[in-house]
Amino acid sequence: MKYVLILIFFSCLFSFNNPTEVTCSTIFKSIGISVENEAGQPITVDDYYTIQLSDGDTIRGAMIGEGNYTVASDRQHDELLEKQDSFMFVGIKDSVVVVQETFIISGDKCHINQVSGTNKVVLK
Repeated sequence: MKYVLILIFFSCLFSFNNPTEVTCSTIFKSIGISVENEAGQPITVDDYYTIQLSDGDTIRGAMIGEGNYTVASDRQHDELLEKQDSFMFVGIKDSVVVVQETFIISGDKCHINQVSGTNKVVLK
């Protein structure tokens, strides 16, 4: 039994010291946007989605809370692995597009990352 524990210990050491291996966290990362009025109160839109501009795919994200919406998440990670793409978040209220924000999102070995784009929109 002592030998088994020693082997496991050394195998972990070698794994941690290998610079080519990446240890990813288990979090599920998402990028969001909040929509508010000038008084800072959240605005709920009637419909919302994100378009991946390179291929026109529509992503239906979740409303995270009142006035807070998902633009993209780690569900898009495989498509963005070691590259970046442009995404447009669209929010519609009373049949009118009230939000149209562009994001550039990249993917590293583990998660997606926001390169550019605003996370807060104030409607007048």
